[in-house]
Amino acid sequence: MPPKLKANVRAGQRLSGPLFGAMTSSVDDLLDALLKQIGENEYSDQRRYQSTEEYQDSENPDSSWNLNKIGSELNIKTIMAEQLEGNMLFQLAASERFFAFDNHTIDAIPSIVKAAASAFQSGNSFNFTKFYNQEAVTVGFPTAMGLPFLFTFNTPTLLQIGGEARIRTYPDLAQGSGNSIPVPSVVNASADVHFVYSTKIEGQIGFVTPFDHRQYVAAVDKNTQINLPISASVDVDMENAKIQATLSPINSDRDYQIFHCSSKPYTTKHEIINLKPHNQDGDYHKLHVLKEPRQQQAIFGENSTGMAFRLNYKNEKEFNSTSWIVEEAKKKDPLVLLYFPWADDTIQYSNVSLTYDARRSSTKAVKFTVALAAVSSSPVDEKSRALFFFSHQPAFSSEKPVQAYLVAESKNPQVSWMDFNKAIREDPKSYFNAQLNLKEWNETDSQIVVNV
Repeated sequence: MPPKLKANVRAGQRLSGPLFGAMTSSVDDLLDALLKQIGENEYSDQRRYQSTEEYQDSENPDSSWNLNKIGSELNIKTIMAEQLEGNMLFQLAASERFFAFDNHTIDAIPSIVKAAASAFQSGNSFNFTKFYNQEAVTVGFPTAMGLPFLFTFNTPTLLQIGGEARIRTYPDLAQGSGNSIPVPSVVNASADVHFVYSTKIEGQIGFVTPFDHRQYVAAVDKNTQINLPISASVDVDMENAKIQATLSPINSDRDYQIFHCSSKPYTTKHEIINLKPHNQDGDYHKLHVLKEPRQQQAIFGENSTGMAFRLNYKNEKEFNSTSWIVEEAKKKDPLVLLYFPWADDTIQYSNVSLTYDARRSSTKAVKFTVALAAVSSSPVDEKSRALFFFSHQPAFSSEKPVQAYLVAESKNPQVSWMDFNKAIREDPKSYFNAQLNLKEWNETDSQIVVNV
C-alpha cells in the first residue's frame, strides 16, 4: 500500500469532461480512519468510546498516562504521528468544488450519516438545475471584399436532476449513537427521480453586410437529449444475499421521449439586431441531400419485458450493410471513436429518437431479482471463487424464460516481497477461469469458457 496517494480521473480528453482529483497524506491512515467509523453492535461502539477516552487521556499533559511523560521517564525518543490530511477536487457541469479533510472530518462521518438517514426516512425532496455553456468560441476577421467574416461555436447545456428519495434500514441508521455507522442487514430505498441532460452543438460561419444589418449564415445544429423519469424501489437483504429492484416510469400512462439525437444543417439571412433564433427567420432553409430522408421504425421490449419502446430513425446517409459500418470505422482513429463517437466528416440531416410507448406497454413496472451472488476468498489460500445466478421471466408465456449461471475462479500466488532469493524462484503467474452458461427453459445450455 503506498504511503501517499495523488489521483486524477478525467472522463475523456475534452476540457469539458468530468474531472475528479484526490490527494491524501497517508493511504493507510485514511483507510484505518474510515474503517473505524463502521460499527456492528453496541459493544463495538462501547470499545470505540473507551478508545477515545484513552486517547484523550494519553494526550492530556496533566495525566499520569501522558505519552510524552512516559517517554521522557524511560528515555524514549517518541516520533509524533503526522496529521491525516487530504483534499478532493470535483469538476462537473462547468463548475469546480474543492473539499479538504482531516481526521476530524472523518470522525464526523457517523453523525453526518445519522442526520442524512433521519432526513430521508420519511422522504426528502431534492433538485439540481444547471444551465451552462461548455465551450464558446468566436473568431472574426475581414475578407477581401471588406465584409467581416464570423465563425462561432457554442455548446449550451442543461443538466437537471430532481425528485424525492426515501431510505429505511434495519438497524435504523437514524437511531444510531452517532459514534459509528452500524452495518444494516436490510435496506429499503425508493425514489422518484427525473433526470434530464440536454446539449446543443452550434457551429456557424458567415459574413455580415453592415449596410443592411444582415448576416448570411451557413450552420449546423446537433442536438442530444436524455430524459429519464424513473420511479425505482430497491430491497437489499444482506443476510440472505438477495437484491430486488423495481423500475417504472413516474407516470406510466403517458409517453416519454427517452433519447433524442438530431443534426440539422441550414442556411439563413439573419438580421443582427433581431434577437429571435435563426429557425424563426423568414429566410431559414434546411439543407437536404435527398428529397425524402430514409426512415425506419422499430418496436421492441413489448414481448420480453412488457414495456414497449419505439425507435424512430431518419437519415440521409446510406448505412444499410455491416460492411458500411466497418469501412466507416476504418477511417477514424480508435481514440476518436472512443472519445467522439458521434463525430462525422459529413454534414447531413438526421433524427433519432427513442420513446416509451405507454399504449403498447402491458406492464407498468419491471422487477429484477438477484437470486444468488457469492464470493469466497482466504488470506492463506491462493484461490478465490465467485458465483452468480440470474433468471429472467418474460411478460408473456409465448417467450421462454432465460437463466444464466456464472462461475469464476482466480489464482494469485503469494510471492514473497522481502526475500529476493525466494521470490525469484517462485512462479508469479496468475490464472483466471470463468464459465458462463445461458439456458432457455427446457433447452440445452449455451456455454462460454474463458481461461487467462
